[in-house]
Amino acid sequence: MGTKEKEFFPVVIGTNHRFSSLSFRDKLFFDDSVCANLLVSIKQAGIKEVIVLSTCDRLEIYAIHNKAYEVANIATSKISDFASVDLKELQSNFYQYTQAEAIQHIFRVAASLDSAVIGEPQILGQLKAAHRHARNHESVGSMLETIMQAAYEAAKFVRTKTAIGERSISIASAAVDVARDIFGNLERSGILLIGGGNMGELVAEELMLAGARRIKIIDPIKSRAISAVKRMNAQVAEFSDIDVLAKDAEIIISGIGTQRIILTADFVKANMLARRRKNQFIIDIGIPGDVDPAVNFIDDAFLYDLAELEKVAAKGQLHREKQAELAANLIEEEVSNFLSERAAREAIPLVARLRDQFEKERQRALIEGKGDADKATRLLLNRLLHGPTVTLKRAASQDSAWAQKFRWTERLFRLPPEDDDEGTGV
Repeated sequence: MGTKEKEFFPVVIGTNHRFSSLSFRDKLFFDDSVCANLLVSIKQAGIKEVIVLSTCDRLEIYAIHNKAYEVANIATSKISDFASVDLKELQSNFYQYTQAEAIQHIFRVAASLDSAVIGEPQILGQLKAAHRHARNHESVGSMLETIMQAAYEAAKFVRTKTAIGERSISIASAAVDVARDIFGNLERSGILLIGGGNMGELVAEELMLAGARRIKIIDPIKSRAISAVKRMNAQVAEFSDIDVLAKDAEIIISGIGTQRIILTADFVKANMLARRRKNQFIIDIGIPGDVDPAVNFIDDAFLYDLAELEKVAAKGQLHREKQAELAANLIEEEVSNFLSERAAREAIPLVARLRDQFEKERQRALIEGKGDADKATRLLLNRLLHGPTVTLKRAASQDSAWAQKFRWTERLFRLPPEDDDEGTGV
C-alpha cells in the first residue's frame, strides 16, 4: 500500500561534492537574493514548505510534500531556469531522499558529516541562515521546523560527544595549531611574510583569522609584495630591512623557493639574541626550502617545513575520520529517536479517537443494560470486538499477509501465548 495522498513527508532534492563535479556546482551557486527568488518560485509552484541551501559544496532543496516526484519535477525545473542548465543534465546530477532517509541526510549535513571537510563548522551556520531566510518567506511549517530544530540538536550532541571538529587537516590550519602550541593566544603575534605565493598567503590569512593582528610582506621583487598587499590587509616593506623585520615578528613565513637559503642558521641565531630569546615560529614553505635546516637546533626557534606540517594535517585527518565513525553512529541513534518520538506524537490523535469511540459504546451499553452490570459489560465487549473480529476474519480469508496482522494484534492487545495457563499466578 502506498502513502496516502493526505500524508505529507520530508523530501530532499539536490547535489553535493560527492555527487557532481566542481564545474557543475559552480553553475548552481546562488547568492542570497537568487536563493530567495528561487524559494519563492518553488513555493508559488505548489511546494508550500521549502528551504533552499546553496554553498560551494552543495545545492539542496528541503521540502515537505505528499508527492516526492512533484517536488523533484518542480525543484529541478526551477533550478534549471535560474541556472540556465539543461534539465536532463541537472536530473542526472541530482539525488533524492524521502521519509527517514531525508531526515537522516539533513541531520548529517547539520553535523558536518556530509561536508567535503568532515567536522567543519561553517555548514551549520549556512544551514541556519537558509532556514532563517525560508522562515522570513513563510515557507517553513511545523513539520519542517521540527525536523530542522532536531537536526541542530543532533549536531550539538555530536560536537559535545565527539572531537570531530578538533585537529587540523590542512597545511594552513596545521600551522595555526602549531602557532597556538607555541604562543597560546595569537593576538599579540606579528607575521613577516617573505614571498610566499598562494600557499604563503593562505597560511598568513589563516593565522590572522586565528587572531594574529600584524602582517608585513617583503619580496626581492617588490612588485610581487605590492600585489600580495592588495589581496590582504597587510603592509609592504623593503626586503633590505629583513634583519629588523625578522626581529619584530613572532611568526616568519618564507616561500620564495629560489634555490638559495634566505634564513641561515647564523641569521636566526643573531635574530634570537636580538629578540632576547623570545620564541619564534618559522614556517618554510619554499620549494626548495628557504631556511637552513640547522635552525632546528637553535633554542627557542621552532622551524616547520611543508613535510612536517603535512604530517600534522595527516594526523588530524585520521583523528577526524575516527571521530566521524562515532558521530555517524550517534546520528543514526538521534534519527531513530526522532522518528520514534514523531510516531508517538502522531499516534496521539488516533488514541484520542479510539477513547472517544469506546466511551460512546460504554454509554450506549449502560443505557441498554438498564442497571444490569453483567448485561452492560457483555454488550460493551461484543460491540468493541465486532469490528476487529470481522476485519481479522476477512484478513485470514483474503489477505496473504494475514499472519503478520495477527501478530500485530497480539502485540497491540498484549495477548498471552495460546498455551498460557490463566489459572497460574502468584
